Amino acid sequence: MHPVADIIRRRLLQHTSLMLPEVGTLSVVRASSRMLGNNRITPPYYVLELNAAEAPSLVGAIASELAVAPPVAAAIYQQWLGQGDGRTLSIEGVCRIGPGPGELTVDTAFIEQLSPLPPEATVIAAPIKRRNPACGPAANSGRHSQPRNIPGQHATPAATGRRSRVIPPGVKPRSKGPHNQTLAVIAVVVALGAIAYLGYYLYRNSTLFDGLF
Repeated sequence: MHPVADIIRRRLLQHTSLMLPEVGTLSVVRASSRMLGNNRITPPYYVLELNAAEAPSLVGAIASELAVAPPVAAAIYQQWLGQGDGRTLSIEGVCRIGPGPGELTVDTAFIEQLSPLPPEATVIAAPIKRRNPACGPAANSGRHSQPRNIPGQHATPAATGRRSRVIPPGVKPRSKGPHNQTLAVIAVVVALGAIAYLGYYLYRNSTLFDGLF
């Protein structure tokens, strides 16, 4: 490979545009990905274009790469440019320019090096739609259902507006049955008996009640 063609190839692979005097500017342009039908997407890729945009001169790149003076670099460029037939310019490992004005044919291997991703469209998996249990027919209708009191049944705390009592797990709620009422009566009788005994004891063994009876 000619040193000039090697310089062009390496600079373009670094996405650096180069202006070839008397020819034009070689630029690497990025093409964005595109969405196609059926959840398909094309990956981004790079293309090589021949245009008239301003860019660093290839002569300066030759002088820098080969460590020669600019006049020597210009002579090397002209010698390389004269290898063509005047209608086409072949850049080994990159492309062919001509024979028509602005006509550019890029080597397939160079295109693959510019864009490592495969050019084929990629199928994107559609997201799985999970059904929300809370979204039933009532939710889909757009109306909120209100609790109703059915005759013969007790209204729920949400319907009456009262706070509901939260019972911890494993704890049985207390019921107000006959058994609880019997225990309450017994407790009252025991308390009254204790008070009566205490009064009788003070009456017999102290002078606290002298003069009252």
